[in-house]
Amino acid sequence: MAQTIVDVYDFWDIIQELDDRMKLLGWDRSQGKEYLSQTYNVSTRFRLNDEQLLEFLSFMRKLSFSLENKRNPVRKAKPINQLPTPKKTTRKKQFKLKLK
Repeated sequence: MAQTIVDVYDFWDIIQELDDRMKLLGWDRSQGKEYLSQTYNVSTRFRLNDEQLLEFLSFMRKLSFSLENKRNPVRKAKPINQLPTPKKTTRKKQFKLKLK
């Protein structure tokens, strides 16, 4: 019997990850079904073929990563010309050691 792509990745792990990502996005079952219906013309993930299932997983990953980045944006470094200038401090006299 030939292995399919999903056999390698374990179908149930994919389904679990999709469930987790849907929760993260705040999607309920009806929203998931609506997306599947509009995109793949199916009403459930179990009717997707291997390629579609992996495509749906990839889409959900991108969508949830995008949401996570909006919630926790990475701080961008300021350009050098916008950094605060250091305060000038007075220096005490430095003593030089004389070597003989």
